[in-house]
Amino acid sequence: MTNSREAETVAALLTAPGRGAVATIWLHGPNAIEVVDQFFRARSGRPLCNAPLHRIVYGHWQHEQGSEDVVVVRTDDGSVEIHSHGGTIAPKLVLAAICKAGVTQVTSQRAFQLQHTNPWQAAAIAAASQASTLRSADRLLANADGRLVCAVTEVCAMIGDQSQLATARKRLTELADSYALGSRLVSGWQIAIAGRPNVGKSSLINRLLGYERSIVFDQPGTTRDVLFETTAIAGWPIRICDTAGLRFAEGEIERIGVARAKDAIDSADLTIWVSDLSSPWTEIDQQSLDAIPNVLHVCNKSDLSAAPDARPQGLRVSLLCDPDIDAVLAAVEQRIFSNLPSAAAPILVQPWQLQTVLAALDRLAADDPSGAQNLLRTPLFV
Repeated sequence: MTNSREAETVAALLTAPGRGAVATIWLHGPNAIEVVDQFFRARSGRPLCNAPLHRIVYGHWQHEQGSEDVVVVRTDDGSVEIHSHGGTIAPKLVLAAICKAGVTQVTSQRAFQLQHTNPWQAAAIAAASQASTLRSADRLLANADGRLVCAVTEVCAMIGDQSQLATARKRLTELADSYALGSRLVSGWQIAIAGRPNVGKSSLINRLLGYERSIVFDQPGTTRDVLFETTAIAGWPIRICDTAGLRFAEGEIERIGVARAKDAIDSADLTIWVSDLSSPWTEIDQQSLDAIPNVLHVCNKSDLSAAPDARPQGLRVSLLCDPDIDAVLAAVEQRIFSNLPSAAAPILVQPWQLQTVLAALDRLAADDPSGAQNLLRTPLFV
C-alpha cells in the first residue's frame, strides 16, 4: 500500500516569516519536480528534471505578477528546495503558484516531520527554523543537533533498569522544566508595561523599541487597547504589551481596554509598572503594584520635582535620558534571564513534547515503566 507521505505532494515555508535575506520553500512528493518545472526557468534552459541531485540551479520563477530570481536544488528524487528573496512577498508569490498547481501547503513542523522520522528531532529542527534572534537561533540549533533525541533515548534506557528509575524521573522533570525556556525561544518572553494614565508607558515602549510605535499625548486614556510589538533584549526575543492606563473606565471601549490590559499583565513574564514621581502616590497605585506577582517598578520623570509621599522603592529614571533606558534594560535582563538553564541542556520546544514527558512521569508514578517507554518512543500528542 502506498503511504500518504508518498502519495501527496506538499510544500512548506521552512524559514521564519518576516524580514530576511533568503526564504526557503520545500516541496516533497511524486509531483514535486513536475510542479516546479511549470514555473521555474533555469538560466541554462534545461528543465529541473534533468539537473543532478544537489546541483544548485539559478533561474527565474514565473508567476502571474511577473518573475522572481530563485535558486533551486533537487535534494532527492522527490524533494526540491526553492530559495527566493526573503521577506513576505516573494515566498508568498512562489507558494501561491505552487498551491494553485494542486500542491498542499503544510506547516514547517509537518515538513520537518516528513523529513525526519524521529518526531523529537523534527520538532527541534522546526523550532530552530522559526528563531527570530541570533541568540535564540544559537540555542535552538544546539538543541537540534541531536542532544534532545539523545536525552530521550538515555531516559528510555534508564527506565528499563530498575536501579535507575529515580534518575529517570529526575531527568524527565528537568526536561519538563526546560519547556519554560523552550516555549519562549520562538514566541518570545512577554513584558507588559502598565501603570496609571499619562505616566510615560508609551514613551517607555517607544524607547525600548527604538522608534515611535505608540502615540504619546498628555491626556489620560490615549492608549485604549493593548498594543503588541516585538523586539530583542540582550539578544532574546521579547513581545512587549503597551497596556491601557489602569483607571476607572467610564465607557464600554475603555472598560474593554482595561480588561485586556489586566489579561496582558496576568500572562506576562514580567510587568514594568510605571509611576510618575511628580504625581502623588495613591492607595490605588499601591494596591495595583501589590497585585502583580513579578513586577519591576520604574519611577519616571526623575528630572522633575518629586512629590513628597511614601512611594515604595523603584528604579528612578527619566525616559528622556539614554543612560536611564540602559538601566531599565539591565534590570529587565536581570529579572528574566539570570536563571536560564545551561546552554548544554536539552530543551522541550513544543506543547506535545511537554505533554509526552508529563504523561511518561505519570506512567512511572503508576508503576508502569513500559508504558512510559512507549510514550517516549512513540509520542501520542504530535
